[in-house]
Amino acid sequence: KTKENPTPAFHFLIRLNRTMEKLNEANEWSKRAEGYEESTGGVTRKIATYFLEKMEIPDGSLIHDNACGSGVVTSEIFKNDPKRNVQVEATDFSAPMVDITREMASLNGWNNVRTEVQNLNELKFEGGKFDISITNFGVMFSPGEEGIRHIFRTLKSGGKAVITS
Repeated sequence: KTKENPTPAFHFLIRLNRTMEKLNEANEWSKRAEGYEESTGGVTRKIATYFLEKMEIPDGSLIHDNACGSGVVTSEIFKNDPKRNVQVEATDFSAPMVDITREMASLNGWNNVRTEVQNLNELKFEGGKFDISITNFGVMFSPGEEGIRHIFRTLKSGGKAVITS
């Protein structure tokens, strides 16, 4: 076939290549899960602490900790009030990162934290779900605008998004 009209096999190879790139990226993050916060010098926590101190988070809020990594944002949300009346859904594309966040929530008795493996570029949540969506140092790993589109798609009307990079 011509360059303008490639074969189905060509399209398959392109999709396969993109899938392999995603798997390799996820595998790299999986290797970094243990010791992640230490390896960043605590910068992600310092930034999260700063913006959370400036934010008003009303009781009953449903918060998305998007690209949660090792659970820095989630832990900062509950730091001063472990029984805080909010729900957090923490997601990351790295299963070991999600495992760390889940274990931290369990150890601290944060029953209002739900964790799930999800890629910020392919969020499965319905539209208009979250009051607040926080993506702390995650969007920079998202090619194009897909991750940002999903952040805003999943926010309720009038919801707040916090994005750092």
